[in-house]
Amino acid sequence: MTRRLWCSTQRILRAAALLLVPVFAQAQGTSRIAGSVVDEAGQPVASARVVVVGTRFGAMTSAAGAFTISGVAPGRYQLRATRPGLPGVSTQDVVVLAGEDASVTLRLATTAAELDELVVSASRQVQRVTEAPAMITRIPTATIENSVGNNFAAALKEVQGLDFIQVGVSSVAINARGFNSSFNNRMLMMEDGRISVLPENGLPVGQFTPTPKIDLAGIEVLVGPGSALYGADASSGVISLQTKDPRTFPGTTVEVTGGNRNYFDVQGRNAGVIGNWGYKVAGEYMRADDWENSLSYTTNVPGRGPVTWREDTIPGGNAIDWENKVIRGIGAVSYYQGDNELRFSGGASQTNGVGQTNVGRNQLRDWTYNFLQAQYSTPRFYLNAYRAQSQSGESFALNRYAGNLAFFPNASPDSLRSMSDWPSDGRMYAAEGQTNFRAPMLLNTAFIVGAQYRRDAVSSDRQWLTDRLTNQDIEIDQFGFYGQTTTPVTRFLDVVLAGRIDDHDNYATQFSPKAGVVFKPAMGQAFRVTYNRAFKSPTILQTNFFIPDWTSTVSIYGNTEGFTIRDASGNTTKASYTPLVPEENQTWEVGY
Repeated sequence: MTRRLWCSTQRILRAAALLLVPVFAQAQGTSRIAGSVVDEAGQPVASARVVVVGTRFGAMTSAAGAFTISGVAPGRYQLRATRPGLPGVSTQDVVVLAGEDASVTLRLATTAAELDELVVSASRQVQRVTEAPAMITRIPTATIENSVGNNFAAALKEVQGLDFIQVGVSSVAINARGFNSSFNNRMLMMEDGRISVLPENGLPVGQFTPTPKIDLAGIEVLVGPGSALYGADASSGVISLQTKDPRTFPGTTVEVTGGNRNYFDVQGRNAGVIGNWGYKVAGEYMRADDWENSLSYTTNVPGRGPVTWREDTIPGGNAIDWENKVIRGIGAVSYYQGDNELRFSGGASQTNGVGQTNVGRNQLRDWTYNFLQAQYSTPRFYLNAYRAQSQSGESFALNRYAGNLAFFPNASPDSLRSMSDWPSDGRMYAAEGQTNFRAPMLLNTAFIVGAQYRRDAVSSDRQWLTDRLTNQDIEIDQFGFYGQTTTPVTRFLDVVLAGRIDDHDNYATQFSPKAGVVFKPAMGQAFRVTYNRAFKSPTILQTNFFIPDWTSTVSIYGNTEGFTIRDASGNTTKASYTPLVPEENQTWEVGY
């Protein structure tokens, strides 16, 4: 073949290839995935949503349970089927060939979620719930989506071992293990591995969360001491929220809800994947007229006698306002590389309404909470760093306002509110690193090792905490080191050992051990016995409260160093109090 003939042949082949490109593209574009969704009995499931995970393609099933997804490029994919009202999620791999239909049948569970599902919170690693050395409940996506209410808390009603108390249209109190209080700070709340605690008072973020319910993929509830892996705030348990990943939950969702008491809620979410990048944004606006129950406050004023004000008749525009309004939203960008993920996320919320406490009611005005977070995860390593901030805005205590109004009837409303507020700026800076590995020479024991750092920096605007006394923000550093081993002694028996060392600026080093055995006689069944020792450090609210002129006769102080109460002459001791120290509890737990 001459050189000229060879060059002509190349030009002809290139031209033919160019002519064939549209043909191949059309062939690829006509590939379809067709199939059906059935229940456990083989009956068709109508109105189920089937998505091709990681793409924009999806379809709804017909009354006969059938679906067709067109325009899918050749390749290997995973299908995911869900249906509102059903707890199950069905996934199945499928291979799409050019110009051919792929046929698949997905079986969707219509009964309660299986006991043998996967959880993370019990051991800080993925494991079956029946193998977890603790009492743990996982609330799946479908249950959250179909729970009554606009936020995550409503889904916790059915969790065994929790006391669920509805204290408002959209706010609840959660307690466990007998500690019943509106200010329960023994349950640790986490969101995507982030400690969600208000630094100024130690309470869970709760209703101030920036995460809309529409973006929740699951909730795990660990009831019982969790200090061995989570530290001081988990002495009674852990509530861990996981948000939806853009790869698993792509697409756009909008929910609008309305009801009596002028209730209105709108939530929206959009997520997708572009190449190796994933993104999501989610937001919510809610308003409602909360349940009303106005209280009266009586103050004895020298020279005037008892003066009474009702919350709903306080003048000056500061009467109790039962309108509950919340704006919240989050966003995230992820970079995927196989099983590795780098994620940057952030969110914020603003809340207005009435807050219930142990010592009265607070009028919440523009209370804000926000966070920024960076995470990197691989099958072997996990790194997490974040900053969170809570600010009280113009919130104030209604009972203090009524008392100040009795003493200072001519003061302006702004002055009275300023005398009755709880200004706070609580910042948390935290980081965590964790790794896991197995040691084949040690009966294939699985190891988890991690370390955490946390700094709380709190200001009360020099009013109601000890920053009023020192003129400096309150800063506390905490370090934690934890580890856990799981040894499969036999195929039926696991031995679990865990421990954590915590170093706190204000207290002696704490050691929290855990030991347990898990006996697995058959698949999906387990019998466990676990020992825990947990601790709870006092909060800044408990140790650093400082108001020397609460009223004309009462002062309130935190108990950091201990104090003695004497009579008016200063000679006779009426009572003595030692400094607050971390409380400890030890438990034995037996479960099946």
